[in-house]
Amino acid sequence: MTKKFHLLTSLIPLGILASSVSAVPIAGVDFDDGPGVDDITPDDLELTDGVTVSDWIFSGGGSILGVDNNANAARDSAPVRKINGPNNSSPTPPAVGDAPPVDGVHSFSITIDAAPINLESVQFDYSKATGSGNIRWIAFRTSLDANIIFSEVGQIRPAFPTVLIDLTDPKYQNLSDQTVEFIWYCGGQGTGDMDIDSIIINASGGSFLDTDNDSLGDSFEQLIIDADAGDGFTSFADVLPGDDFDADGADNFAEQENGTSPLVNDTDGDGLWDGVETNDGTFDDLATDTGTNPLVVDTDGDGLWDGVETNDGTFDDIATDTGTNPVLEDTDADTIPDGYEVLNALDPFLDDRTLDLDNDDSDNLAEFTRGTNAQVDDTDGDGIKDGPETDDGSFNSLADTGTDPLNPDTDEDGLLDGVETATGIFVDETNTGSDPLLEDSDSDDYRDGAEVNIHGTDPNNSAGAPTGLSVLFIGGPAAGADPVVIRFIEDKYGLSNVDYKEAPESLETDEDGYDLLVLSSTPGSGDIRDKFEDSLVPIVNWEEAISDNGPGEFGLATAILSKSIITTEMAHAGHPITEGLPDPVVLFDAAGPQTTSAGALFAGLTSAGNNVDNGEAMIFLAEVVDAVDPGALVPGDAAPARRVMLPWTDSTARSLTPDGWQLFGNALDWAVGRLGGPQPLEIIEIEYDNTSQPGNVLVSLTFSSSEGKSYALYADTGLGVPLISQIEVDDAVVGTAGTTTVEVNYNLVGLDNNARSYFFTIKEN
Repeated sequence: MTKKFHLLTSLIPLGILASSVSAVPIAGVDFDDGPGVDDITPDDLELTDGVTVSDWIFSGGGSILGVDNNANAARDSAPVRKINGPNNSSPTPPAVGDAPPVDGVHSFSITIDAAPINLESVQFDYSKATGSGNIRWIAFRTSLDANIIFSEVGQIRPAFPTVLIDLTDPKYQNLSDQTVEFIWYCGGQGTGDMDIDSIIINASGGSFLDTDNDSLGDSFEQLIIDADAGDGFTSFADVLPGDDFDADGADNFAEQENGTSPLVNDTDGDGLWDGVETNDGTFDDLATDTGTNPLVVDTDGDGLWDGVETNDGTFDDIATDTGTNPVLEDTDADTIPDGYEVLNALDPFLDDRTLDLDNDDSDNLAEFTRGTNAQVDDTDGDGIKDGPETDDGSFNSLADTGTDPLNPDTDEDGLLDGVETATGIFVDETNTGSDPLLEDSDSDDYRDGAEVNIHGTDPNNSAGAPTGLSVLFIGGPAAGADPVVIRFIEDKYGLSNVDYKEAPESLETDEDGYDLLVLSSTPGSGDIRDKFEDSLVPIVNWEEAISDNGPGEFGLATAILSKSIITTEMAHAGHPITEGLPDPVVLFDAAGPQTTSAGALFAGLTSAGNNVDNGEAMIFLAEVVDAVDPGALVPGDAAPARRVMLPWTDSTARSLTPDGWQLFGNALDWAVGRLGGPQPLEIIEIEYDNTSQPGNVLVSLTFSSSEGKSYALYADTGLGVPLISQIEVDDAVVGTAGTTTVEVNYNLVGLDNNARSYFFTIKEN
């Protein structure tokens, strides 16, 4: 007998499908009604049983598409249908017992007449509707179940496993005068699509016909009659209960009673023929009576297919003969399942739970229980052996770190657990002294990893904290890479200095008081347009639809833009934004270049005056008072503060190389005046008020500035050189990044309220 091996990553709870009345298929869908004919209509597979079938219902975000020809490759079942799930939903499938999802719902129904029936099982084939690494899942319940009764992650094409779900619970028995709905759900990363085919609903009882009174239902006998037109089986009388049509050791009556296929010698595909799988729970011998379930590939749920568990007590190999017992999950009773033992080079015939194969101070049972690798002393590769990582959240010593052995950075601060020695003394990058269970060991508003890897400060000493600045980040409900970008900005400028707001809720004055405004492309452009084009706050933006010359936009281009279809390199020779970077800058990993909508490339004018259009993606840069397109609604057709426009998609940041992140960090620093020298000194705006305080004049001046610089403000009645009547208004104005606003009160500083004019001058001290 040919032996097969498969290690199950999860188990399908199946029971014995037995009944005093034979189970037969009553409804199903195979999406193929004959040669060249494709139909999604559910079929009534037993026309005499008093059960009728209703058509599909699709709700939420789901639908059934046309035949997915790409899914049919290397599959016995074709055509295959692709059912839709919600886009960008959680990659984690719902658990058995969870409340059902609200999207990605697909169902059809049966209506039962007065003759009672017993539902027995639901069977279908499924896999991911993609060959990618995305996680996608399928789940199932009936209308008789409040919660999910089956849930699995789909395998990658062309794998197409068969699921058989037991419905022998009492609530499925003796059903009459009612409708039962069979409901599938799907979802996951990306589109959430799943392939599905070969759906069969099995039931017993009712008014099933047995025309020749031989205890075989007509529909069961018809399967054999239709199997081969030339085999001589042409009528019910030709199909006998004691015959074994598929020669698997189980006669036709046994196949009907057990719910196995009379046409396939190994219904569950576990390497054992149906006839030897007696399903009595006792292994007698491999040739005639294994005691296993013919409808379940792994009867004992130990992670090994029944066919490789020969129960001869000798391990030969994992693929064909493990020697373990197929009806005992743990042959040697050491509380470690056979599948785990053979996969991890443990002995499935020896109680070795207290041994430590990899010398990591974690015994074999602990490795199994905690999910660590029994052959690797440091499963997560963080520099700490599995044993000391007790995962109790309390650091006691290097022998009991309290960290997670499955997470190399337990506190997610950007440092491996192994370098965080919790001594409170920074030695170097390999011994930071910080706490592996605290994101910010010295509570200075900077993650430990940011201090060590970005700022070069001591993560144990708050006195050396970097200088932060305030940032407003505006994003959308489709998060994309926003969390990654926000974390980068937090690490650069401080955890508490970055505020987030969804674009639909944002107002045009929200950025007031912030040092920097960051606009993501994840919201719709209409939720940002006409809000920030005249802002005095520096802006870094990657929503291209608000950057061109349309009304209410920034006017950084004369043409309507769409993101580049070639965004792997950027040339910015000579501009401060390229500080510390090669030229050209490689923005994305070569293995995964971005491809987005076709259209105008991001190529255009930089502040250095280089009109570049070489087919490579460009960054648009606008300096304070740089001219912008007059078609935009920017006051004075000049940028009121620095602007940076990036040719990014929603998820670009997830593909950035180190150079790409350096470029982005430079863009932020340049926008706020921390890169490329001081801002050019310009008075940007003057507001004059001679009414709010009778007998006095108030003037508000906004000028471009650099953070921390000191400026002096002067007033003069003339603009002669030299200024012969200059009056010092304030000699110690402290600048902020981007712009600074100062108020002049004539009465307080001694200026003449009745003077015809004053000219104001700003000087850097």
